[in-house]
Amino acid sequence: MKKTLSILTMTLIVMSQIASASEIIFITAKGNPIDSVSTSDLKKIYLGKIAYWDNGLLIRPFLQKDTATTNTLIEEYVEMSPYQYSQYWRKAVFTGKGKPPFEVRNEDLMKKMVGTLEGTIGYISADALDSSVKELKVD
Repeated sequence: MKKTLSILTMTLIVMSQIASASEIIFITAKGNPIDSVSTSDLKKIYLGKIAYWDNGLLIRPFLQKDTATTNTLIEEYVEMSPYQYSQYWRKAVFTGKGKPPFEVRNEDLMKKMVGTLEGTIGYISADALDSSVKELKVD
């Protein structure tokens, strides 16, 4: 009985970590008039295929360096593995065909950069959302 309870507890802990890792909130600066973004456009933005918002403002995408939230973004929205995404950008930079998203170390820096620079887009885990940035709805 104790062994079964222990296994059940461990399973619940792992599942809650997986669930929280997949909860991703896209953010932008409060002054950005854009309120939503499509999943198709998110993919294009993070692959460098869209450079401007509909209002003509330059898009500045940000990534968090090596986090579970970043892996969620890459796998669920860009539809690549983290390795494929890394290789995609290495090739684009090497051939002069692209510039990868700016990288930040953590969610606090993500909110600070995205919240203060025009045209930015970034992402954070759902529990990190606060009033310093504006949430973008995903269509």
